[in-house]
Amino acid sequence: MKNYKLKIMIFILIIIILLITAVIFICSPDSEHVCTKDYQGLSSISIFLLGSIFFSTLPLLFLKETIYNIWKSFAVVAFSLLLLLVFITPQSSGGLFGHTSLFIREEIALYGSILFLILSYIIIAVQAWKTRKK
Repeated sequence: MKNYKLKIMIFILIIIILLITAVIFICSPDSEHVCTKDYQGLSSISIFLLGSIFFSTLPLLFLKETIYNIWKSFAVVAFSLLLLLVFITPQSSGGLFGHTSLFIREEIALYGSILFLILSYIIIAVQAWKTRKK
């Protein structure tokens, strides 16, 4: 097994452990399997973000190392910006006379995760197509 595939497998294992931790400890489901405690949206935010990384990393197991390196350089920058955007966004949109914002933290995490996943798949597909063309 190649070194980068081992890194990807370890990374996927860490993501799975973090997802399970987010669901069990942060969300703490009750007897009806519904999140009763969601520490200021942290469980849904972490599930969105970790899920997007998980699903964008899976195809890299079957592709070449050059595609992995290109995706990794994109992912580091894009995910850092996404985290920054999530944490500077307000937790709620405010009250009747409070400051209202267009999006709340959970919505930014959801839409940003979807955008990250779509861009990751586009980058992976384009790079895979380019390497096959050579």
